[in-house]
Amino acid sequence: DYAAPQLKLVREYLEENDPLHFPRMARRMAELNHPGERVSFGSVRMNQGLLFKDEQSLVIEVKRPGFSPRNNFDLYEPDLADVSVLNDYDPDDADGSTKRLIAEVRAKITPYLSR
Repeated sequence: DYAAPQLKLVREYLEENDPLHFPRMARRMAELNHPGERVSFGSVRMNQGLLFKDEQSLVIEVKRPGFSPRNNFDLYEPDLADVSVLNDYDPDDADGSTKRLIAEVRAKITPYLSR
């Protein structure tokens, strides 16, 4: 398939010349598709948090014991996180783990939601 190698070249060019191109594009699409709504991006890698460091965004770091970045793409700049939460899910205490995580998230992000 001819398109796949060409798309890879375009992606590499964009990332090299504008490392924030893809999160910028994702944010623009979210604003167009969901005007005035709050949206969530499931992952912010490398220095992509720079794009979200404004009065409209909250960068949340989720730490999970036993899990670490698998490759360079999974690395991120922890100093860009506004809030850090611990997801220490215990399958033997699924209900308790979930309740503790929800309580921690609620306590840490509620002050930001009133902005």
